[in-house]
This record gives sequence, C-alpha cells and structure tokens, in this order.
Amino acid sequence: TLFAGPDASVDMIAPQASAMRDQLLSLAAAGGSMPPALHQSLTAEGQAKLAQWARDVDLRAVAHALHEDMVTDVRPGLPSVAVPLDILVPLAGSEAEQARTKALYADAYAPAPKARFIWIEQSAHFVMLDQPERFEREVRAFLAAGH
Repeated sequence: TLFAGPDASVDMIAPQASAMRDQLLSLAAAGGSMPPALHQSLTAEGQAKLAQWARDVDLRAVAHALHEDMVTDVRPGLPSVAVPLDILVPLAGSEAEQARTKALYADAYAPAPKARFIWIEQSAHFVMLDQPERFEREVRAFLAAGH
C-alpha cells in the first residue's frame, strides 16, 4: 500500500515489484552498490550508518526480499492477530505530513484488534537510529509487559 495506495492488490503492485527487483539484480551484476537512502534518518550518525549499510549489503538479497515483501499481502490476516501489536511510527516534517503519516498507519492497521500506535517524533523511517533511547525504552516496555 505504500507504493500504490490503500486499495492496492498484489496484482496491481506485482509489475512494479518485479521491475524494482530486476533493477537491483542488474545493479548487483554490474558490481554496483545500493544507493543509500539517507533521507530515512534525520541524524548525521544515522545517515552514516545507512551509507555504510548500503555499501555492505548484498543487493541480490535486498532485491529478492523487497520483491517478496511487496507481493505479500498480510491485510486479510490482520483481524485475526490476537496478540498485542505495538507499532512504532516515525513522525517528521510539518504538521500536515505528520497527520498524513498518522492516517496512513491508522488506516493500514485498522483491522488489527490489538494495534496500538506509539508516535515517535523527530524520527524518519529508522526510529532506532534517530531516537535510540526512545526505541530501546519502548521495546523494553513491550517485553516487560509480557508480550
């Protein structure tokens, strides 16, 4: 749904997923490296880690994992998730951007009966890099609650 909206189906996203996989496999075959997604962290330290990860990653593994992730629709199973589901949601940008992010997550997880959102402000995609103390605190709290 991140690529094609909330009404996306596997059939709709499959061509894009295959194209992305094939592009990464071609890049790997040519000896290229993963372009670092520096925008996915707000801190200089996080961006440095992302750049290192991009240099070290096996592009073939990323290509296949990305494809499998994109063509796997777990939405039908969300209503039957009986365990607590704490979702750490990164929030950055303007109030309008944050409102869109909140709505995206709320809509995506609406069918999950025990979904709980934990809004992590001043964080991009990699919460553990931008807000490591908060990330650790939330994970420890979840585990301490016996989940």
